[in-house]
Amino acid sequence: MARAVGDGTTITHATTGFNANLVSVDSFDVTRTEVNQTHMGTTTVEDFAPGNFLDVTFTVTYQFDPALTTTPIDQVAEVVTIDWAGSGNTSVFTAFQTNVSMSSAVGELMQQTATYRATALSGAPL
Repeated sequence: MARAVGDGTTITHATTGFNANLVSVDSFDVTRTEVNQTHMGTTTVEDFAPGNFLDVTFTVTYQFDPALTTTPIDQVAEVVTIDWAGSGNTSVFTAFQTNVSMSSAVGELMQQTATYRATALSGAPL
């Protein structure tokens, strides 16, 4: 679910300098790992504890002009910031692109959809 998208929400990559105006945030999945602590002496159900690792993936669609922008699909993980316009919130990740697709139709802006895998997260994701 996107918040304040299409009115100035942006994505920026710190190292490569890639930036774009977001059209949508199509999915934003944050999963926390679990640690199975069950042992030979466990006599009831399995015993789980919260893990320390987050698995974060997100998919965004942005306005794209191939004459001005080079998509960083072939780059290493870098700091990626989503600035949620109108809310004053930002989400900051160490992330890299895992998939990119482009669409273009007559009378519409060219767009790319990119999926990211984050290796670190700070700030509220939504």
